Amino acid sequence: MINKIISVILGVSLFFLPTANATSFSQGFSDDELSNYIDNLNLNTTEATFGQSIEIGLTTKKHFDNVALTFKNGSNLTEVLLKNLSSSDLYYSGKIGITSSFTKGTYSLSSLTLDGQTLSVSDQKVKFLIKDLPTPKINSITNKSTAISGTFLSKSSVQIYVNNKQVSTVQTDTNGNYQLKTKPLKEFTKINVVGVSIGLKSKTATSTVADVIAPSVTSIPSISDHSQYISGKSEPNADIIIYLNKKVLVKGKVNTAGKFNIKMAKQKANSVLQVVAIDKSKNQSKPVSIRVLDRTAPSAPTIQTVKENATVISGKTEAIASVKLYLNNKYVAKTNASKSGSYTFKVSKLKAFTPIKIQAVDAAGNQSRTSYTEAKSSKPLSSGQLVIVNTKTNKLSYYNKGKLVKTFSVATGKASSPTPTGKFKILNKIKNRPWYKENIPGGAPNNPLGKRWMGLSMGSSPGNSYGIHGNANESSIGKSVSHGCIRMHNNEVEWLFDQLSVGTTVIIANTSSSNGQIAHSYGMAIF
Repeated sequence: MINKIISVILGVSLFFLPTANATSFSQGFSDDELSNYIDNLNLNTTEATFGQSIEIGLTTKKHFDNVALTFKNGSNLTEVLLKNLSSSDLYYSGKIGITSSFTKGTYSLSSLTLDGQTLSVSDQKVKFLIKDLPTPKINSITNKSTAISGTFLSKSSVQIYVNNKQVSTVQTDTNGNYQLKTKPLKEFTKINVVGVSIGLKSKTATSTVADVIAPSVTSIPSISDHSQYISGKSEPNADIIIYLNKKVLVKGKVNTAGKFNIKMAKQKANSVLQVVAIDKSKNQSKPVSIRVLDRTAPSAPTIQTVKENATVISGKTEAIASVKLYLNNKYVAKTNASKSGSYTFKVSKLKAFTPIKIQAVDAAGNQSRTSYTEAKSSKPLSSGQLVIVNTKTNKLSYYNKGKLVKTFSVATGKASSPTPTGKFKILNKIKNRPWYKENIPGGAPNNPLGKRWMGLSMGSSPGNSYGIHGNANESSIGKSVSHGCIRMHNNEVEWLFDQLSVGTTVIIANTSSSNGQIAHSYGMAIF
């Protein structure tokens, strides 16, 4: 037997198939006759898929008019006719088009026919494999992309589906590329591509539109140092992170309607918060900065004690605040508090009891409550017990060592019998004094003097003419209805009776002035 070499040369493969190196097969023929006709046999690939072609080249030792090859896969036979360009040329070529009539599997060369003479080939090393259609490739697509593209078999087509709905059929070019121009698609949109060749469909390729667009944060209303929520709009279902001084302050979530409302602790005025949104693709928004507005008014300013003849008014308030001064209810001056909050006004000598008002306004325009005081009397402080009765207001105030202990509503003299005004003393203290005029026993329910009497140093009979006493008509208290005495509720006069000593000073005035001014006019000070 003569050994004959049949070379199977693997050329450049079709798209989607790797380039193979040339491979030679050493073929021993059992029929010496075969080697008399064939020089070599070439295949351009050992693998093909439906819609592709396999090119075959055969070199013979002499010229034939008709040359055919038969390949076999089980019971499937495929005959390939080869053509010769010139009677002087011994090279024959042909092409196997892989159509739907083929079945998948390996086809081996089973025989050669030369001018009607069939030569069997027992060695099956000359063969090719038919495979399924390849699955199309989809290039990466984002929500910024303006085309759906990829690759499949050349000069074929692909069916493109968006969210399971076919939107187009696109032809591939000679390199297998396809492209469908489109408007940018929403993130996470599902893209399916099916390859079509010679009426057959490939497996489905699937891709999802990637989200590469960072969310934005908008519509954040202003917040203040009273705010406990921060709200706004962003991409639905995004995470919201709020930073303070580059540290996470609080986290939250955007709802499906694209809104967020996140609870947080109250923040200091002028703090700067940064709001960031992160979508589920981890795209992060640009930080949105928001300054915490100052909506807290300064505390009411303090005022150091001011005495008559003082030329300085000072105190403390919020640092750097603007401070306004009012004297006698008229605006006088404005100054700025220091960094420590101290303020000072220089004024002309103040008269005793001059009304003083101080108000502060901070840099954000928040206005404090007004603080009130008055220039205090420089008279010596009342050292003992003191009672001041103002018949204009029908009030009795009891002071001890200049400090107010208690104030009571009283009844005083009517217009035809007013209570005398001036400075007096308590001359006596009597329990259950009789009402001599009507001969009513002391302590009797109808006794107009009640159960207690404190006689005053006034009238034609000091200690007896006028006094501070209880009464038999509780409804008269607070009115100007007496014959000049000072009436009190019975339980209150009993309490005051136990506090006061004989000799206690009693000042009676009918005035709109304050008790301090009343005391000052009599050469003493109270507070």
